[in-house]
This record gives sequence, structure tokens and C-alpha cells, in this order.
Amino acid sequence: MRRIIIIGASHHNTLSVVRCIGEAFGQIELVIVGCVKSFVSKSKYVKNATFLKDADALYQWAMNNKGQDKPIIISCADGVSQVFDMHYEEVHSYYDFFNAGADGVLTAFMDKQRQVELAKEVGFATPISACYTNKDSVGDFSTFPCIVKPLQSYVGGKHIWHCNNTKELQDVVISVPDGVMLQVQELIKNEHEIVLPGLITKDEIFVPGYILKHREFLGGTTYSSVKKHNTTTEQLVAYSATMLWKIGYVGLFGVEAMFNGKDYVFIELNLRNDATCYSMAVAGVNLPAMYVDSVLGNKLEPKQISEITSMVENKDFSHVIRRNVGFTQWLKELRGAQCKFLYNKIDRGPLFACLLDQITNKIINETSRITT
Repeated sequence: MRRIIIIGASHHNTLSVVRCIGEAFGQIELVIVGCVKSFVSKSKYVKNATFLKDADALYQWAMNNKGQDKPIIISCADGVSQVFDMHYEEVHSYYDFFNAGADGVLTAFMDKQRQVELAKEVGFATPISACYTNKDSVGDFSTFPCIVKPLQSYVGGKHIWHCNNTKELQDVVISVPDGVMLQVQELIKNEHEIVLPGLITKDEIFVPGYILKHREFLGGTTYSSVKKHNTTTEQLVAYSATMLWKIGYVGLFGVEAMFNGKDYVFIELNLRNDATCYSMAVAGVNLPAMYVDSVLGNKLEPKQISEITSMVENKDFSHVIRRNVGFTQWLKELRGAQCKFLYNKIDRGPLFACLLDQITNKIINETSRITT
């Protein structure tokens, strides 16, 4: 069996892939970028863990560890995908990883405006959009309210602003650092939002169902349902397949869309593992394991999913703290969630480590507040 290396941030997304692959293939190697310790490394499925400072360190690690055994890399963060994408020609002989067959292609399509343009070309409904830097005037944008976000999250982060008029929009635009391009989009009337997590190979696409979002925190889904396809979502899968084949992409992905009462409007394409893949795995289809099988040349056989609910427990509890949902209702939903991202009865180490980190950080923050 070839080595499997999972690379990502200290995040439940990375943990979810560790469990998906660990349950299917046994222990894996873990690389965490951006910190010196992580609750993810406490999983029983982690054979060894490496901690790297940043993307530059990841590139050096990749160059220093290349060999003839050609490990399989699974990316759990945009920055990770970008490192391997930008150096595709250098490293593709030594690693198998999500790619589009040439240097820089994935990075180019991490540009959200380019995604919107391609989505419109293949048939998706798309929002009114424009792009600005901190040197630009926004007087030509007249669709309010609107949302503003970095065009490339690996450069500007994942922050989202809401603006109601030209002045608010201009204030946001001039506040960002030099070199950060912002995408401005009309605020869509959101009846609900879905995610299409999937796997695409050179010949086939697998999207076993869709994720219906109920709650999110800081842009990440925290409480959701896994649903079977209907005629409309099957059409969205067809649009997604055309997009991905035009890019030339091979790997795990996630497409986000928002229902405005009439159409599903394209929001974003993630060219990496989407955290909701774990929900789909618990529902019956392990997409990360299927990716490994595809690399190994094994036959991929689609399976049926069950409709379940899923929760990222610690992140979703923020809605209780903010009184968006009552504690009794939240506890009922927690108990009913067949997929829990932290708690796992046969892999409890990450849960305890995560809770300990949160308690420790809370004590440190409170102590600092009192003494300053």
C-alpha cells in the first residue's frame, strides 16, 4: 500500500479526512500547516505528524521528502492545493495530488470572479459581481445590499463584509491591504444554501447527494442535512461536471449554491476536499477513500446514501451562545445528528484535545484581560 499523506490546517476539515482515510486504509501521515500543535494529530489514525510554519515551508518539505514511492497527497486547504499546483511540473512525478495537469491552473481558478464567469458559461445562474482593489473607486457598483470578500481566500482570508450603500462599500475597499483584490456581489435573497461535495476523475464524476445547510459559523457549515438528489440538483451536478472538465481538474471538490426562491445561484467552487465530505461518508459514500482508490486504479462503484443530519459540535454551539437557537433544541439536534465532526466513540482523542485547547485559551484570554 502506498503512503497516504493528509495536509491541511488545524481544522475539523482535516480531521474529517483523517477519519475517512483511516477507516478505509489504516493509519496515515499528517502534515499540519500554520501551527506547532493540533488536536487533529491526536486521532488514532495518525501514524506521525509534521508541523510546518507556512506555505513556503510546505514547498520545502515537499522537495525534501520526494522519493520513488510516490505518496498520495490529500489537500484540505486552499493554500495546500496552491503549493502543489504552482509547482506541478516539479513535483507531479513524486506525488499524486489534486491537479489540472499544469502549473498554476488551480490557482487561476481560485479566483472567485473567474469561477463566476465560468459558472455562467456552463449554465449556472450567477450573481451580479465586480472586483476592486484599495486604489479603486466603487461608484460604478449600484446593486445594494451587497457582500464583499477577498477574490482569492489564500491571499486575503475568508472574511465577508456586508454593505448597504456606496459609502460603506468604499470604506471596506480602502481598508484592505495592498495586493488584495476584493469581489463585490449582490446579496442574494437566501432561502437556503447547499453544497455539492464530490470526486471527479478524468472520466467520471461522483456526487452522491447534496448537503442542505441549516447553520454556519464564519463561513463554515456547522449544522446540516445530507439529502438525496432531486431533478434540480442533478442538473447542478451536470453544470459542475462541465465546469470541472473545462478546468481539467482531477480530485475532490465542493460546489456551493444558494436558492433565491427561483434558481440555485452559483456561489463558489472549492478545488480541494470539502469538509462536508465527512457527512457524506457517514451517510454511506466515502469520497476521500474513493479518490485514493481512483489513484490506485481500483474500480469505483457508486453507492446509495442515507439521509442524515450532521454537526460540527464546538462551532455550532456558538449559535447557542449568541441565542440563535435554544440550548434544549440544540441538544436535541446534537443527539439526533448521526454525523458528529469531533465526537467519535472509537477515536476520542481529538475531541478531548480540542476541548482542552479551548478551555486553556479561554483561561489565558481571561487572565490577560484581568491583568491588563
